[in-house]
Amino acid sequence: MNKKVLTAALVVLLSLGGLPAQSHSQLVDASPRPNTTLTTSPRQVLLTFNEELIDLGGKSNVITVTNARNQRVAVGQTVVASNQLSASFSRNLAVGRYTVWWRAVSADGHPISGKYRFSITKRR
Repeated sequence: MNKKVLTAALVVLLSLGGLPAQSHSQLVDASPRPNTTLTTSPRQVLLTFNEELIDLGGKSNVITVTNARNQRVAVGQTVVASNQLSASFSRNLAVGRYTVWWRAVSADGHPISGKYRFSITKRR
């Protein structure tokens, strides 16, 4: 009897191995690029993902930028276009370090989020 149970369990496990893996969208490119130092203020944050995003309206897809003192920097409305998420800066950013916080809804309906930093220095 134990041999039959073991054989059945093995058949089930082997049959599951052929199922496709489920994965959420992933960030594949960003502008400004993570961990870079710029000499001029960027005009916008543009995030590109490997799959389309879903726009559910409201606060489902958001880009927030904070300065080194963790104060929010003014950005325009977050826009979803296919596999890209963007927000324009209301004015030029000052010299300093910034953190981009983002949240999006991937094509499978699951929320994804992340953050990265970039800096702006004076031109030499």
